[in-house]
Amino acid sequence: MKIKNYLRKLGYRPDLSDGVLDKYEERLFKYLKEERYEEFCEFRALAVSEESIIRFIGDDIGLFKIVLSGQIRISINILDEIISLIKQNNTSPKRILDLGGTDGWAVNFLNEKLQLNSELTVIDKNTLWEPVSENVKILNNSYAEYDTIEKHDLIISILGAPQNGIKELFECIKKSITINGMAIVGLRISNEIDYAETVKLAGECGLIFVTKHCKNLQVFDENIPFIYLENSVAIPNNNDCLRLVRKGYNNLEFSKRLFGYNANQFLELIKDGEIVASDKVDFDNGSMEVIVIEKNEILYRKTSNTMGDIIIEYPVELDKESNTVNKQDERIKSENLWNSSL
Repeated sequence: MKIKNYLRKLGYRPDLSDGVLDKYEERLFKYLKEERYEEFCEFRALAVSEESIIRFIGDDIGLFKIVLSGQIRISINILDEIISLIKQNNTSPKRILDLGGTDGWAVNFLNEKLQLNSELTVIDKNTLWEPVSENVKILNNSYAEYDTIEKHDLIISILGAPQNGIKELFECIKKSITINGMAIVGLRISNEIDYAETVKLAGECGLIFVTKHCKNLQVFDENIPFIYLENSVAIPNNNDCLRLVRKGYNNLEFSKRLFGYNANQFLELIKDGEIVASDKVDFDNGSMEVIVIEKNEILYRKTSNTMGDIIIEYPVELDKESNTVNKQDERIKSENLWNSSL
């Protein structure tokens, strides 16, 4: 079954999140009638948090589903990415936890779509929700209150925490995940600085962003960071944060690159850093050298030749293959590095 049909069967209206605001507002007005609609709009304008809106909605499950339907396109996109990643990793999780999963529609659809036959648990503080399936168990706990002896090998969360609630979310993931388990979350993070702080916060909680699986999802005019987490004792440094901001927040696959005059000027800023890797090869008509400079925890790769050409790339990884003359020579021939910036 297609996900939109599935959601309609459960009483949601995915068409209300198609980017046409008037359609959503018209549905709200029709449901609430004029007086209560005006009251809702006034309250919504003054609400300081999602919990404030929830308190206004009270036990009106119909209104709750309309409000959730207004952003459900985002949730669908996140769930599509989660399903795709699980397929890509070729994993079959046996115990799945959904943090902030309302009535369990997402985790139940995932389970059915991939035919996992997993044990499904949802943590959601709202007592209104009834599970969409007998396979789903809903616990009305806060993330801090939840505790389990049997850990989960997959944890998901779709918009399951505001910015000020991410620490509690990460702490719950850490205490609930198996040693080799994975957590996949979609969060609203408003800017690069907050994203970098979230990377560091994960490290403090014993989790690490897996760079190759992190990206930014664009849904209409909103960007939602899609984050893959695993257990780790490593604490992310400035280089890790910068790499993740580029890849996970800005969807930039490659390091920042400078050449020519810009590279020469930039070199003045980093030349007093520590050289942590170097390679040099002499050719018949000259030589090429690659060095990696570390300054303020950022790794910069400088490539130069006897003609005076310079390329600087950052942030880079400290691995042997990428930081060799042979590798750079291959790239120069295929990408024309001497004459292009990123």
